[in-house]
Amino acid sequence: MAEGGEISEIIDLVKTYAKQETIDPLRSTGRYLARGLAGGFLLGLGLVLLLIGLLRVLQTETDAFDDGWSFVPYFIVVAVGGLVAFLFVSRISKGGLDG
Repeated sequence: MAEGGEISEIIDLVKTYAKQETIDPLRSTGRYLARGLAGGFLLGLGLVLLLIGLLRVLQTETDAFDDGWSFVPYFIVVAVGGLVAFLFVSRISKGGLDG
């Protein structure tokens, strides 16, 4: 029959194993996702600001889109944004969560 000390040691061993195999990987995954979401948000915000700047430059600094062609800078900006989004999506890998 097992003594009280052995039972408490087994319980501690099971608790440690459960923490090691469940809680620690979940924390690691949470940090990984938090960094990814923060990075994605900042990249998206930067891209939007750059596209707005490009639109502003095309509208104010060029004379090529005067006389009824004022809609063309919008199409150019949408095309550039779509190209950048396509490049971002094409670079997504299916790597693991271990970094």
